[in-house]
Amino acid sequence: MTAYRLKVYPNRCSREAYRVFNISGDYSLSDLAQEILNQFNFWDDDHLYEFSLSGRLYAPYNIICDEQDPESEDQRFASEVDLDDLQLCKGQKFYFHFDYGDEWLFVINVQKIADDLSDLPPAVQKGKIDQYPGYEDEDEDYEDLDEDDNEE
Repeated sequence: MTAYRLKVYPNRCSREAYRVFNISGDYSLSDLAQEILNQFNFWDDDHLYEFSLSGRLYAPYNIICDEQDPESEDQRFASEVDLDDLQLCKGQKFYFHFDYGDEWLFVINVQKIADDLSDLPPAVQKGKIDQYPGYEDEDEDYEDLDEDDNEE
């Protein structure tokens, strides 16, 4: 079984916020998507996404989430593609594009490939990002409105 050490970071934030973690090659890209969202504490995970090996977004050959309606019969779904199927190389970069409205783009860098997960060092985390910056402030405003409505 192949194991991968991946460094994942939001585009243009490689030094401010990143996660380095290990994942088995038999995990699907759907599993990888969920792991990335968990690593960055994204709580709203019901958005469409795609993986791009070329760096081109919305390309017809990108690997898409299962919930997305494909326009082509040749479309590949994330649950059907394992990491090992990608034939990744050390140093290779590919992309996880999440939530087409907010346009989260994560860079995935293959740092190391090993025969087993136990051959890889422990995970590393740096920095924090907010899925919806300022959302808590907006939520408080809505709570105030609700309280005003109840007084009438």
